[in-house]
Amino acid sequence: MNFAQAIGILVNMKAESAYNENALGDLKDGKYTSYGLCQWHGKRWERLQTYSGMITSIPVETQISFLLWEMEKYYPKTWKVFNEIADDKSGAERFAYYFCYNYEIPANREKAAEKRGIAAGELYERYYVK
Repeated sequence: MNFAQAIGILVNMKAESAYNENALGDLKDGKYTSYGLCQWHGKRWERLQTYSGMITSIPVETQISFLLWEMEKYYPKTWKVFNEIADDKSGAERFAYYFCYNYEIPANREKAAEKRGIAAGELYERYYVK
């Protein structure tokens, strides 16, 4: 994974879970329906549980491995963009936006994707070392 790809994913994880690997969200009828770094929801949470063999307390490494597996298997367009992203500020912005819009799919996803894209560009500029 290059730096731009990593920044794009990290910006989304921060927005979804504040980097809390055991974050629970989307309370409905007294029950949480989303879990983890990416707030996997519904069928996707079930896939994560099956993939990991765990219900909760799924380690960060397993969630990241699952993310890449799920993206390749169930989100092939996102996987293609991920693999083609340039390792530069523009790439970080583009991938953060695309990942949010097409993989995370939050409420008000257009605005969320724009915000995450900008944040990724800022982080790339701030932390990238050649």
